[in-house]
Amino acid sequence: MASCNNEFNTLTEAQLLSFYCNAELEIVEDYIEQFLKETIFPPVNDEFYRTVLQYKESCFKTDQFLCERKQLENKIQALYPTVWTHRQNTISQIGECNEGKKASGSCTVTFSEFNWTAALELKTLHESLTALHTSKSAKADMDYHFSKMKCELAVELAVKSFMEHYQLRPDYPCYVKFHPAENDLNCRHRENLKRNCTILFFFLREAGLHQDFVCNAKLWLQNM
Repeated sequence: MASCNNEFNTLTEAQLLSFYCNAELEIVEDYIEQFLKETIFPPVNDEFYRTVLQYKESCFKTDQFLCERKQLENKIQALYPTVWTHRQNTISQIGECNEGKKASGSCTVTFSEFNWTAALELKTLHESLTALHTSKSAKADMDYHFSKMKCELAVELAVKSFMEHYQLRPDYPCYVKFHPAENDLNCRHRENLKRNCTILFFFLREAGLHQDFVCNAKLWLQNM
């Protein structure tokens, strides 16, 4: 029987054949190749991908709204003291009565002056803050919570369908098929779960992610 020497041992032809023509190794190689491909080029047309993308963007939109609101509130607080200016004048008088006795009296008067320029600027800032709350605030908040809820629901449904298929049996075997039949519902459950994990891994590889997104994405991966 033919053999080949290497630095570790002598491999027979049968061993070489089993090493290079191993169906299980091919499955692992296919899995890694598919995982890397989907991680670098995710299924952008997948509904879960679009939902996660919307949630990621809404996290930053919410932060942007909070920053704009804080800036307007700081300007309003700084402008309030300038709308009215106050100054005090004290009037004192000393005199003598007919009996030669002296008498004195004083009065303090406060004068208030209204600053029309500051008042108009304050009115404009309040209108901007109201518009921000009624438009950007409501939309950003709705997008944030709605997309987060959709992500949670998609993860929950994927896990539930997977577990229901295996009847909640932890010892039930699970095999990965890379070319499932079109009507193979069982395999589709597995593929759906794997695809959701891959999509989350794809987004987590990005730099500069919002902290809320990172925490929730990791939590969803743990649940899956």
